[in-house]
Amino acid sequence: MPLIGLDGPAPRAWRERLAPSVTPSGRPISRAATVATSQEGLTQVALNRGGMLFCTPTADCHKRPDVRFVPVTGLPPSMLALAAVTREFREAAAGEDALVA
Repeated sequence: MPLIGLDGPAPRAWRERLAPSVTPSGRPISRAATVATSQEGLTQVALNRGGMLFCTPTADCHKRPDVRFVPVTGLPPSMLALAAVTREFREAAAGEDALVA
């Protein structure tokens, strides 16, 4: 899953922590768009355009019915969770597209 990064005047190390370019084992991670805010990023996640990494407290503050926060393992110690569109929301959206067509 490509990761959505935050845009703006942030240090490179901070950007790399939020949207790493490689896995801990060194495999490349593709990039999706960059966004200006967490809410903009979560909208991109809900549109199935990529995922984002959030610390658990931030994920708790930004819960949405169309996005699921999944704990991440294998990263350096932290409290990150992955934000991804829920299967139920994808299926409902696909059904709405069929009704419009």
